[in-house]
Amino acid sequence: MGEALTAIAVLSLVILLIPDLSFHETDPYHLFPADYCLSQSCAMLAAERTELNSRASDLPDIRFSDKGNVSMARTLRLGRGNREIVIELGFGRLVFR
Repeated sequence: MGEALTAIAVLSLVILLIPDLSFHETDPYHLFPADYCLSQSCAMLAAERTELNSRASDLPDIRFSDKGNVSMARTLRLGRGNREIVIELGFGRLVFR
């Protein structure tokens, strides 16, 4: 009987937490890093210049060299509260603020 109650309690907690994760799917602050890394990796794999393909809208034109480097550093304000993502010059490391 105690095991069943424990299982129900754990299942209830999981169900309560799932709706909180759904907003991350459409928030540009959370979409951008995955799309950025994927586009950068594709540029390095194909060894050719590539543009960023992102699911987030209203992004500036970001291009990668054949080695995955970016030619322009920039700061993006994305998502709720306009949180910042800084793209550093060179390899294009992302810094989250």
